[in-house]
This record gives sequence, structure tokens and C-alpha cells, in this order.
Amino acid sequence: MYWILIFFLLVIVLMVIYTHRAKAEKESLNWLNEENHVDEKPKIKMQELACCHTTFYDSTDPARIGKAYKEACERGGREGFFPVLLVLEDNLIINILGQLGIKDDKKRIDLARVQVRRQELMHSTENAKDWLDLRLRELQNGFETEYPDSYRTDVLGEYVGNGIGNTSFSGIINDETGQTLPLLLAEVPVNQPWQILAWFPIGGWDNCPKAEHLVSVAKHWYEGFEAVPAVICEGIIEFAVPQPASVEESLPLAEEHYAFCTDIVDQNLGTINALADVLRKSTVWFFWWE
Repeated sequence: MYWILIFFLLVIVLMVIYTHRAKAEKESLNWLNEENHVDEKPKIKMQELACCHTTFYDSTDPARIGKAYKEACERGGREGFFPVLLVLEDNLIINILGQLGIKDDKKRIDLARVQVRRQELMHSTENAKDWLDLRLRELQNGFETEYPDSYRTDVLGEYVGNGIGNTSFSGIINDETGQTLPLLLAEVPVNQPWQILAWFPIGGWDNCPKAEHLVSVAKHWYEGFEAVPAVICEGIIEFAVPQPASVEESLPLAEEHYAFCTDIVDQNLGTINALADVLRKSTVWFFWWE
């Protein structure tokens, strides 16, 4: 009699444990699928838009991505492509589609039209050096008109030598977790690496230059410094360079960077000389537009 009672009690306990475990597993699955799992739509849309081989990486160790990018660069030299890291964000995809002439991101992408626009951007005849010089003069004149000498004292600043260089990609990292954001490593089939920004064009909002300027400046910096577009995020572009800028190159280059993206000085480093110091120690150039 007692054994039968104990048996039924064990059955009841096991049923309670099973019910709670099933409920917990269901809640965990819902949490993953509904809140924290990677949204497949940006991934699928970017893969369709890429028109090339891509590798998807969910949140992972940034060092793993750095290694994967380096290996892709080496392999691309043999196989005829240039890699770029694309962070999977809805706004980034919408901006790229807009620059490619596609206003409705819900429709199927007209890839023939996309390729025509990419070729137009690759063959733009805009002179980046002239545009950067003009942009810098406009910025200088704006300061001098309202506050004489303020450009020299407040924007250009004094020589700086205690800054820290950038040697790894930061735009791909989730600041809260320290892991990467979901991204694609795309193997872009272009002849020159600066053409990556014609393949995945962004720009044209607020202070961010339009796509034509971004492409022409990328070409200018590749020819002068072998700078290669390596990361494209929402409002961020990072270039990889083989070595830091020399002392002689750093200040003129920093002024070009300021003309290209004032936010890196105005909202970050404070002066162009501070930026020049960073460039003397960096193999990654970071640009950020709000």
C-alpha cells in the first residue's frame, strides 16, 4: 500500500517537473525568436542585393571577424574580389537601396538596374581632391567670418602626441555586449577596392556626403594611401590602411578627413591636430556621421 502511494507521488512530482521544464523551454524559445534572434529580413535582403558570395556571422568575437576579414583579403587577391563587412541594419539597407535608385525596399530588387547604377558610380569623373579642398575652404571661411582666427586656434589646434591609434574595427561591435553585431562578409567582384563604395553606396543625409563624393574620395585615398573600404554600417565607414600616415602626411590628411567628416573632430577628438596624431598610429580610419 505504501509503495503504491509513493509511486503515485513520484509520478506527480515528475509530471510537475516535466510541465515546468516544457514551459521554461517554450518561453526560452519565444525569447530567442521574438526578441533576440537575428531578424532574417535584413540578412536576406542584403544577400540578394550583394550579387556576390557572402558569409553570415551572428554575434561573435570581434577577433574572429578580424581574422576572417584578413583571410578574405588574402584569398581575394588570388580569386579576384575585395571583401567588406556589412552590418545588418534596416536603415543601412534602405539607404543603399535609395542610392541605387530603389525607393521601395519591399519590392523585389531589379538587379539589372542596380548594376547600371553601380557602373555609373564607378565611372564618375568627379575630382575628389578639388571637392575636399573646396569643402575645407568653406569650413574655414565659415569660422573666420563669424569668429576670426577660431579655425586656427579652436579647430586646427596645437600639435598633439599622446593619442591612441585605431588598429581594429569598432563599427561592427555591440557596445553593450562587446561582441559583434550581426553582419555579412561580402566578397565584392570589383577591379579596384575603392569601387566597394559604388557596389554598396551610402550617403546623402545631413552632413554625410552623397554617394558620388564617397566613391571619388575612396579612390583618391586608395591611390594616395592604399586605403580600402572595409566596414559599412548605418552612418559609419571604416577604411583599412597598410601602415599609419607619416609625420609629413598626417596633418594635410587630417584636414582632408575633417572636410570629409567633421563629426570625427567636432564630436570626438576636438582638433585636427589631435586627429593627425591618431592617424600617425592607425591602420584603421573611422568615419561617423549622425
